[in-house]
Amino acid sequence: MLPSHSEVSFLVSLQIPGLSNPVSELIDLGTTSNFLDSSLATLPNFVLEPLDFPVTLFLFNGKPATAGFIHESVNISITFADHSTQTHSLLVTKLHPSALIILCLPWL
Repeated sequence: MLPSHSEVSFLVSLQIPGLSNPVSELIDLGTTSNFLDSSLATLPNFVLEPLDFPVTLFLFNGKPATAGFIHESVNISITFADHSTQTHSLLVTKLHPSALIILCLPWL
């Protein structure tokens, strides 16, 4: 289980239109990319875009993840409480069930 808060990451609950239950999102200041779990990518809310070149996901220890190459991404627009928005591209892969979305938000 991931801790709910640390110096470089924290979990938040996110409501996605069309889903009855919220999903867990990991805000991780140490990651270099944004990710969406492949189970969520099948929802009609998301449009899968093929990547020009496959991406290999490397773990914190430098070893490649067992999920294989990443071939698709989705774009999402996030609206914050102050009504500002940001668009993020999320790489689609199989994530740990504790966080179905991982975002790197370096401006936090």
